[in-house]
Amino acid sequence: MTTRPYEGNLNAYYVPTIADPAAPTDTEITAGVPLTPGLVATGVSPNHTENTVSTPMLSGFIRQNIGTEGLTFQLQFIYDPDTTETDDIWGNFDTRGKAGYLMLVPDGASAVGERAEVYSATFGRRKGVQSAQDTDQQFTVMVAVNADYTDDAIIAAGA
Repeated sequence: MTTRPYEGNLNAYYVPTIADPAAPTDTEITAGVPLTPGLVATGVSPNHTENTVSTPMLSGFIRQNIGTEGLTFQLQFIYDPDTTETDDIWGNFDTRGKAGYLMLVPDGASAVGERAEVYSATFGRRKGVQSAQDTDQQFTVMVAVNADYTDDAIIAAGA
């Protein structure tokens, strides 16, 4: 079994609009903001919730059923105002409640035919993180997924 590290293999984007989340186009991706250049190595933190529902107690055994599901992400970035890519990311998240899509491409290449994860989401405003010795300045952005997501989309050619 081969393993694949995230470093060098995960691309992330903020994409303002995607017509079909199951088939985002390379044109839509290009219109977005590449997030990968500013992400720290541990910068994509998903928080899945999977609730259970207990049925009424009819006997000594309480049955469980799958209930609601939710998902948020915390993205952590390096802030370097002298680098265009990280400065663009900083500027993109200057307001709270920005709608769009978080798109993750786990196989690295954001090319036609590649698999992608597409999350319709609302983005929080950037927030600074605690300073630490020998650490770059950093900030986080909270992402609230607000619709069912597609984790097996295929990137399509745009018009």
